[in-house]
Amino acid sequence: MKKNLLTIFLALLFCNHGFAETYHFKKCNLNEKHFADYLIDLDNKIINVSFLIKKDGSTQEWTDKIDIIKKDKIGSEKLQSRGGKDYYYQYYLDSKSKSVTRQNYKKVNSFFVLFGPPVKSYCEDVKADWRKDSGDLTEEEKIQQLEAENKQKLIEKEKKQKELTLKEEEKRKRLIEENKNKEVKDIHKIYIIADKWIRLSKYNSNSGEKIKNDFDKKAKEVCKNKNFIIIKKKVEIVEMDDTPAYGTETVIKLGVDGTIECKS
Repeated sequence: MKKNLLTIFLALLFCNHGFAETYHFKKCNLNEKHFADYLIDLDNKIINVSFLIKKDGSTQEWTDKIDIIKKDKIGSEKLQSRGGKDYYYQYYLDSKSKSVTRQNYKKVNSFFVLFGPPVKSYCEDVKADWRKDSGDLTEEEKIQQLEAENKQKLIEKEKKQKELTLKEEEKRKRLIEENKNKEVKDIHKIYIIADKWIRLSKYNSNSGEKIKNDFDKKAKEVCKNKNFIIIKKKVEIVEMDDTPAYGTETVIKLGVDGTIECKS
């Protein structure tokens, strides 16, 4: 029984560790004598520090508590310095500059006073996208993220449309093959591209109504005012411009691909 409980406990422990998102600042060159790695655990609000002495290759490890979490910066608590009981320091891990900055303080009458200039060290290996994962984005970044998501949706939609088009084309070829020995039909393909661009944010299920009407007008012209039946009429995105001449929002252009049969 005890063995089973131990197995379950270890499984849960490793599962939690596997799903927890981690961030790091590694190979931070603090000075000529020391390197440091900082592993950030936001779930527990701690920083695991691995301190390497270059001269002999020995390491020291400890854990510091996180005091500050900002969209591009994480800061430790104020920590006791080896310089004396009234001396403290605090370090910040900066995602923008990919660096760690240490600021020294001196405690005077219960107040922490800056003691000396900040010292910045740069890190070679940084994973610091906690802002994106937490949803703490600027308005501009939110717009960019939304546009990226919309583009991905459009790509997936176009892929499905192409797959459906291929299936319909195969079906059409099969029907043609089956009707080879039958009466020849007056079938025409019509392909129209819209003149105007549409802003991506304005694109919806009603955006293709005008081009559908243009398709019907073209069908009447092709059949010379005869009756016609629509075998296929599909509206799809045919062009996309990420850098339009006016404005900054992505624009798209619609097209309609279809097939009609003229009837006497």
